[in-house]
Amino acid sequence: MYGLRAQVWENMARMCVKTKRLDVAEVCLGNMGHARGARAVRDAISQHVATHGTVAEPDVCAAMVAVQLGQLEDAERLYAACGRHDLLNTLYQASGQWEKAIDVAETKDRINLRSTHYTCFPALENPAGTASPCHSSVHDAALSALPRAGMQNSSRQPASTPMPSSISSTRVPIARR
Repeated sequence: MYGLRAQVWENMARMCVKTKRLDVAEVCLGNMGHARGARAVRDAISQHVATHGTVAEPDVCAAMVAVQLGQLEDAERLYAACGRHDLLNTLYQASGQWEKAIDVAETKDRINLRSTHYTCFPALENPAGTASPCHSSVHDAALSALPRAGMQNSSRQPASTPMPSSISSTRVPIARR
């Protein structure tokens, strides 16, 4: 019986995405037992409230409901329709659609282009596509952030040219108090 009731609330929440009834969507997510989703929608609504008390960007909040329900196509459509390409870029990055994220950053979200490339680089660097910046441990992230200057592309071994002796033997004096 409980599973049927949760399904009814989920269907009603899906309708709230289409009609952009955010107050009802918050109640639906809460009754589904999706506390984090209800909190995310509540935060999105509070961030986009206009000075006179109405929601300034209902498409953005409806897209947040769609993301919480797993309707990524609807969220993508809503973000694009309201012109929030920064949030569309974030959606693509979170869902692992790196090529789309870079394409949006290069064409419509230029201000986040550098951070998008930096975030997407670990996933695109691995040809097997198994590495994801969201799922790597702190140790792996620290190793992948090491400078790559002087490294060969294929084997990640140091380049065959050694460091000049003038650089390696240079000592930097330490200032004392």
